[in-house]
Amino acid sequence: MSAQYTIVGAAGRGGFGGACGKILLVSCNNSPSRPACSSSLDRPRPPAYTAPMNLVTGATGLLGSHLCEQLVQRGQPVRALVRRSSDTAFLESLGVETAYGDITDPSSLPAALKGVRIVYHAAARVGDWGPWDEFVAISIRGTDNMLKAAAAAGVERFQAGRWPGGGFRGRRR
Repeated sequence: MSAQYTIVGAAGRGGFGGACGKILLVSCNNSPSRPACSSSLDRPRPPAYTAPMNLVTGATGLLGSHLCEQLVQRGQPVRALVRRSSDTAFLESLGVETAYGDITDPSSLPAALKGVRIVYHAAARVGDWGPWDEFVAISIRGTDNMLKAAAAAGVERFQAGRWPGGGFRGRRR
């Protein structure tokens, strides 16, 4: 006969007994074949599932900030590529990790991409006016810099957020 446990409390985002709840076992009825009981906190735990790290570019902008917010709400780890001059107060309030860099500076990208499996690329030069060279440098060359750096870092998925279905799965060849 196995030990009988009494559940006396639970906590977690999923609520009492929810999928994300952590159940604490505090008492048990021992059988002769099991003279002692241990709490659930004393037992070895299986390796925890670690969600893939997500990198969001353009995270201080309209689209990128909403991407960060949605990923955090879904319990996903998020890192934001931000320029040192960016206002990161909203991202900090969400608990988003920040990595300083700039898509126009390829040397600043590898550190931000370390351990990342998914990139959401929302950085761009937006607006309907301005020097064409800025649009090219940021939106075109910057995207190319991100694609190359992501491929070199072994990123599995790169999603560009400026057009429907834009992005690729797998390694760039």
